[in-house]
Amino acid sequence: MAEDRIYDVEDWERARDHSWRYFSLHAGQRMTTFNFFVVLSGIITAGIGAAIQGPPRLAVFGILLGIIMVLLSFVFWKLDQRSSFLIKHSEAAVIRIERELLPSDARLFSLEPTQSRAAGTGSGILAPWTFGRSLRTTFLGMALVGAAAMAICSMRVCGALTWEEANATITVTADRPASGQQLQEASE
Repeated sequence: MAEDRIYDVEDWERARDHSWRYFSLHAGQRMTTFNFFVVLSGIITAGIGAAIQGPPRLAVFGILLGIIMVLLSFVFWKLDQRSSFLIKHSEAAVIRIERELLPSDARLFSLEPTQSRAAGTGSGILAPWTFGRSLRTTFLGMALVGAAAMAICSMRVCGALTWEEANATITVTADRPASGQQLQEASE
């Protein structure tokens, strides 16, 4: 097999450089992709906010933006899964090379899991999170924002939710004076 044909230090060093470039490329792509997601979801969230606060006829756009947010979150989650696989694949190669070239205390990739567990404080949600867990939580949160936007905007389109009722303002016109009960509710 090809992996058994590396005999000297120079071959191991070339393999290390290749593995490191592969790791660096995919780790950088993962963060760039996530940054792009953050920018897009921020723009969509601003549009959703405007659609929710605007007149009910704009709520249709909020529904569309909510659908786009859910789909965008799903697509970026799938892209992150692929990037994560490629990063873990390159980490395995770097670990193998570390074992051949480096003393045990200098093997950063090999030592990282045990060092992270030893340094971690707390348990459950308070324990340190991986990048993957943090990114997946963000994707899920933004998908839920999109779903909530679809629900709220759908209620606005159907007339089941209006902001005029939520403000509880009482308008007194000259044609119809306010009753005592209405004035008491307004003062509360």
